[in-house]
Amino acid sequence: MPSGGTLATMLTIFDKYSLKQIADAGSGNWSSSPVQRPKGKSPSSLVSKLFGVRSLPILGTVTTSLNAGPNIAIVQRSWGLNAGGNLYGPNFQYHEYVAVRNRFTGVLVHLALALGMMAFALPPVRWLLKQLVYAPGQGAAKEATAKDTLEYRAIATADED
Repeated sequence: MPSGGTLATMLTIFDKYSLKQIADAGSGNWSSSPVQRPKGKSPSSLVSKLFGVRSLPILGTVTTSLNAGPNIAIVQRSWGLNAGGNLYGPNFQYHEYVAVRNRFTGVLVHLALALGMMAFALPPVRWLLKQLVYAPGQGAAKEATAKDTLEYRAIATADED
C-alpha cells in the first residue's frame, strides 16, 4: 500500500498541474533529461498502446506499470546527466512494465490504471480520496512491511560500436 505521503503527492499533482502537463511529464518524452534523445520509432504497436499488454522475451506477459512514469523520468534524467547521454549509448531506451499472469489480467490492470488516472482528474474524487487516505507520514507500521519485497527484472541491450 502506498504511504500517505505518496498518495498526498499524487493528489496534489492533480490539483496543481493540468492534465497535459501531467501527461507530458510521464510520457517518456525526455523532458527531464538535459540531453534530448532523437525521436525513434515507438516499440509499441497500436494494440499494445490501447490495451497495455505485450509479450516480451524472457519477461513473458507484461502490462502498464503504475510506477513507470516517474521511474522513466528518473532513468532518462540520469542517462542525460551521466557522460552527456553517452554512458549507455545514443540509442538508450528504458521501458517499465509489470508482470501479469495472462493477457486478460494485463488488459484489466491497464484499464483500471487508466480509469483511475482519469478519476484523479475529477475534483470531487480527489476531495473524497483526501478524506480517506493516510496523512503524510502515516501508513502501515514498519513491522507490518518488514517482510515486503519488490522484484525488478530488466533486459538491456547495449549500443553496438
